[in-house]
Amino acid sequence: MRPLPAPDRGSQRVIFIEQLAELIGKTPATIRTFVSKDRYRHLIPTPFKMPHSRRLCWYEHEVFSWMEQNRRGQQ
Repeated sequence: MRPLPAPDRGSQRVIFIEQLAELIGKTPATIRTFVSKDRYRHLIPTPFKMPHSRRLCWYEHEVFSWMEQNRRGQQ
């Protein structure tokens, strides 16, 4: 896996399901399941869709914040 750049907390960079899958170690199919079923939604950051698009999107800074919060909860 290639190293990820340090997150820029002020950026509004959008990432898609493939990038999220790589970041959190889940497959795109698993992430789609988590999004589509209420009982799993707490297991991933909240996605959104761009206007006129069906692709799931996340703001990179929100994903990194979510990862940090979950990491702290495991310690």
